[in-house]
Amino acid sequence: MLIENVLLRTDYDKLENENLKDENNRLKSELAKYKSPHIPSSKQLYPKKRYKSSGLPRKNKPERGGSKKGKSQINRTKKELPKTEKNNFVDCCKNCDKKADSEDQILQFSKTVIDIPEEIKLQQYQYNIYKHKYKCGTTTVAEPPTLSGTIIGPNLLSLIGSIRYNTGASFAKISKVINDVTRYSFSQTAIFRGYEKLCDSLEPVANKIATDVMNSDSIQIDETSHKLVEESKGSKN
Repeated sequence: MLIENVLLRTDYDKLENENLKDENNRLKSELAKYKSPHIPSSKQLYPKKRYKSSGLPRKNKPERGGSKKGKSQINRTKKELPKTEKNNFVDCCKNCDKKADSEDQILQFSKTVIDIPEEIKLQQYQYNIYKHKYKCGTTTVAEPPTLSGTIIGPNLLSLIGSIRYNTGASFAKISKVINDVTRYSFSQTAIFRGYEKLCDSLEPVANKIATDVMNSDSIQIDETSHKLVEESKGSKN
């Protein structure tokens, strides 16, 4: 009986050691995965602590990104806007409601304000389209100022296209915005037809870009090549 107990104890210890060894290997594998630099710090068990800079110089400090020293930089100047000077005079006293004379007032300070005009007015143009016949027999007609089938000019068409593309607003809402801003009544149908003509004019350009991209073997973005078309069994997917 004593020998049997010793053998059972030995088998139990051996089995327990094997289980502990397997558990230890599993934990080491999990720990190695969390220590990988490719794992986000939020998912790591022991993320590296980041201390705020004290402002003191330190040795072997890594260089920051950006342009290198001595490299010429392009200075982009801010667009100068036309400036109109206006005077804000005091109307009356806040205590006794007595009216103030503008000639007796003293300049307190000046403030620059960027704004749009109180009323944005549309302008109507009448273009006279001419033609010219050359001595070779060819007759050339001047290009019209806007797209055929709409009276909306190119600048207003660009604004309508930008609103539609960036906001996805309906033509009824675009018509209301244009009418509220310009105080000129554009029907929803006029806005839709103008946008339709704009899309028709840009469709060949979009198709050409799509064809050039799809016929390319790869595209390049941010200096990293990405495979766009893969050939498989004689066909392109």
